[in-house]
Amino acid sequence: MKQVSSLVVFCILSLTMQAQQIDLPYVMSDAEKQTEVMLKEAAAARKIKPELVSPRTLENGQLKMVASRDWTSGFFPGVLWFLYEYTGKPEWKEKAHAYTAFIEKEKQNAVTHDMGFKVYCSFGTGYRLTNDPKYKAVIMESARTLASRFNPTVGCLRSWDHSKDKWDFPVIIDNMMNLELLFAATELSGDSAYYRIAVSHANTTMKNHFRPDYSSYHVVAYDSLTGKVEKKQTHQGYSHESAWSRGQAWALYGYTMCYRFTRDKKYLEQAEHVAKFILDHPRLPKDKVPYYDFDAPGIPNEPRDASAAACIASGLYELAQYSKKAPVYTAAANTMVESLTKSYRSPIGENKGFLLLHSTGSKPGNSEIDVPLSYADYYYMEALLRSKHMHNKMFALPKPVLKLPAIIASNMVLQQQTNTPLWGSAAPNATIAVQTSWNMKKYTSRADAKGNWKLMVSTPKAGGPYSITISDGKPVMLKNVMIGEVWLCSGQSNMEMPVKGFRNQPILAAEETILEGKNNNIRLFRVERTTALEPVKDVTAEWEVSSPKGVRDFSAVGYGFAKILQQQLDVPVGIIQATWGGTPIQGWMSESNLKEFPESPLPAHRTVINKNHPEVLYNGMIHPLIGFAIKGVLWYQGETNRAEYALYERMMPSMVQRWREGWGKEWAFYYVQLAPYKYPSYAVEAPYMREAQEKAGAQIPNSGMAVCMDAGDSLTIHPANKTVVSRRLAYLALGKTYGVEGISYQNPSFKSMKLVNDTVRIAFDNASNGLTSFGKELNGFEIAGDDQVFHPARAWITNDGVYTLCDRVKMPVAVRYAFRDYIITNLYNTDGLPVAPFRTDNWQPAGKK
Repeated sequence: MKQVSSLVVFCILSLTMQAQQIDLPYVMSDAEKQTEVMLKEAAAARKIKPELVSPRTLENGQLKMVASRDWTSGFFPGVLWFLYEYTGKPEWKEKAHAYTAFIEKEKQNAVTHDMGFKVYCSFGTGYRLTNDPKYKAVIMESARTLASRFNPTVGCLRSWDHSKDKWDFPVIIDNMMNLELLFAATELSGDSAYYRIAVSHANTTMKNHFRPDYSSYHVVAYDSLTGKVEKKQTHQGYSHESAWSRGQAWALYGYTMCYRFTRDKKYLEQAEHVAKFILDHPRLPKDKVPYYDFDAPGIPNEPRDASAAACIASGLYELAQYSKKAPVYTAAANTMVESLTKSYRSPIGENKGFLLLHSTGSKPGNSEIDVPLSYADYYYMEALLRSKHMHNKMFALPKPVLKLPAIIASNMVLQQQTNTPLWGSAAPNATIAVQTSWNMKKYTSRADAKGNWKLMVSTPKAGGPYSITISDGKPVMLKNVMIGEVWLCSGQSNMEMPVKGFRNQPILAAEETILEGKNNNIRLFRVERTTALEPVKDVTAEWEVSSPKGVRDFSAVGYGFAKILQQQLDVPVGIIQATWGGTPIQGWMSESNLKEFPESPLPAHRTVINKNHPEVLYNGMIHPLIGFAIKGVLWYQGETNRAEYALYERMMPSMVQRWREGWGKEWAFYYVQLAPYKYPSYAVEAPYMREAQEKAGAQIPNSGMAVCMDAGDSLTIHPANKTVVSRRLAYLALGKTYGVEGISYQNPSFKSMKLVNDTVRIAFDNASNGLTSFGKELNGFEIAGDDQVFHPARAWITNDGVYTLCDRVKMPVAVRYAFRDYIITNLYNTDGLPVAPFRTDNWQPAGKK
């Protein structure tokens, strides 16, 4: 097999050197000059319309620029990256960065299938050349956005959203090109959900798009509910049964790329069938630059399509990597590239800087006929580089180098006085050496066959800054590392709510908090929202020293907690935020954990990615953090689950147990009981949820609940007073975890009730110094008799608790306190901690059994 591979490579290199009559340095020099013209033209155009960010074509002789949402917006940044790749000149890298940045907002544009064209041609090419983690983050978010267009019944990604009167669920052959983004997302994250979507799409397209001669239809329309094929058409070609040239190019390139990522021979065979159709077609001209449609009736007087030729040539160069027919494919690609270079290139300084002439967008639509097109330039440049590189890095993401997860980086805080793990990846079997500056101790480890490594280092008492040097032969130094206390805060929107507040929903004292945000001894790590159907290895985030800018966007509860801890303990504090508003607890639980709850089954279609999908937040935002040494977890979640409070009572302890098993530590778990709010639903559910939260906490060792019944808002589910929440969580940590004397941290709670005639006496735990309402009349008490109808009751504080009385209930049997969706309570112990809501009955709410 190795002999065959060597022969193929030899043939490729021989043919490339002997048959291609192109002076590549000269051609690339011309490309630089022409692109400089394009940059000047584009800059001038953007001064008039700055929202237009990328050149597309010439229209009446003038440069046509497009917004980032246009499907062609990523091609010009890609051309700039190719120039940087060839020349190594920093000025091309700078321009590529600038034009790539214009496309970033498309990462969340879910109304288009063209994410691969827009994002992978720009950010993907840039990432291949720079390994920039910010580019990786954009690629991943774009992949998630693209995946949202997948219909598991059809088995494909939806193409256009327009013309719904014509097609229910259209899938175009162009979409094969976008699969590269999904395959890359799996390689970058380890989440195979993207891979499965890409494979499903490729398989369904292979089944339904191709004719017996392996030519492809342009559009196949499906019934979105049944997945059945409704129509097969060719929208941009001559007729529905004709072979539109660029569509065949997409097919060739797409299935070759699928083979690169999967090594599934059926994709290689499909690519070769398509290549044979193209290269053996009697209407392919001698120069091998096809007409816009192989079946156009006016050939040879039909327009050519240089974009199709460029894409075919690039695809053939890659196909030659994998096939015994490499000489055939390489020779054909050489002919195409030579023809484009000699007869289709624009003269220097003309055509506003485009490289190639004579492309065709859509002749049936009378659009962009015999004009330059940005995607022709992109695939032409790619083909030139592929002819140069052939069997090396053009077909791969960056090679394995020493890589650390985002959580292990400069500016981090490591948990003091513990054995803390450090881990990452490197070349397979590489030796990893680590040295810590606080004791100058050296540690070593060896990467496994997949390149993964892990080792433990011992940390001293709090202090810093320190450095950590990690090397696989090339050292990486982590600087400004502090040793102190590390906490993770997680949950939904009330934990996510930043210090700056949400839109039209402020945080009290935000301006002062932000202004005082500079603190070298507080470090922030905010995990970017992400979903994954399988556990991934890393998150998108970075450690930063606390500053007004960082504090502004950080969890108000999490930052407030960290600030109090840092001041009281006088040690560095690291706070990690992993939150997503509006999410259920099921999203934060692992797949194996959820299997304990058959009443909350996993969806049948596991290719659908949504923040409300079970397990996806655990996989994407918690699992990558597991192992990083922490002191405890802060949890504020439950609003989304309030209708399933009985299930929640079991789920929360189970989730905590599984998280702790992953960490191998029984760290502290402190959580917030739901704040008061007038929920819009008719059913009263929040008090039962609060009760479930308290019962759940009783099942969790080393846990505590912060009660905030005095800090709600009837008009918003996001109360502005987050300081009181932070403070009460900090009381728990300081008093219970750190043993700071003099701090009261346990809220008063119901202990017992005793009937004294028609009055009820209630005793409380955690109220050794008595109770108070700070001079206000007590509220929130209700009494019921045997009829189970509750009535408001008067209440007053005595030395032995609270007495409550209702004239309408002569024989009380049950008492409830603050047992409503919304009420602002005023009963505290004298340390200022509010009494938790309670009821003495176990009656089911109306409609429940």
